[in-house]
Amino acid sequence: MSNVEQARALFFEALAFLDASDFPAAEARLRQALRLSPDNPAIFTNLSVALLQQGNRADAREFAAKAYVADPRNIEALLVLADCHTHAGDLTAALDDYDRITALEPGIAEAHNNRGLVLHRLARPAEALASCDRAIALSPSLSAPLRREPPSRGACGLRSRLGAQAWPCRSAARARQSPVPNETL
Repeated sequence: MSNVEQARALFFEALAFLDASDFPAAEARLRQALRLSPDNPAIFTNLSVALLQQGNRADAREFAAKAYVADPRNIEALLVLADCHTHAGDLTAALDDYDRITALEPGIAEAHNNRGLVLHRLARPAEALASCDRAIALSPSLSAPLRREPPSRGACGLRSRLGAQAWPCRSAARARQSPVPNETL
């Protein structure tokens, strides 16, 4: 079995562990995969998610940053970065992250909601309310967004939603729209 095949097998094992909320096992498989495929943005992204889920925001931020550099349209990496920046108190960086997210994927209600929370903390109430109004318009089930704390898992119930048919970390909907051939592995 080649390194690419081994990395792929470990990666998909890790996704199963992420789905089962076994984040330490997912982290272990992703670190093994990373040794075999050291520049793979999907591994960086999913490792950042596994680390974030375990409360290791310093390492999560490092791997999310690598994933973002490799693909500036990587929503999952931006969500991890936004969560890490918010929890570190770097609200300006968090706002920049949420602005990028909402520009790339304007339909993510929780990103607008969390952007509103950051704006609220930055004492920009008119913008905060506008962002929260947008979140409510997208998802009416969001009630009293300014009283909500960001979920411990980050915006959008952060977890990779990688479909089995694609290697790069993408939301399942985006993966269905533009499947990536297996040769990119």
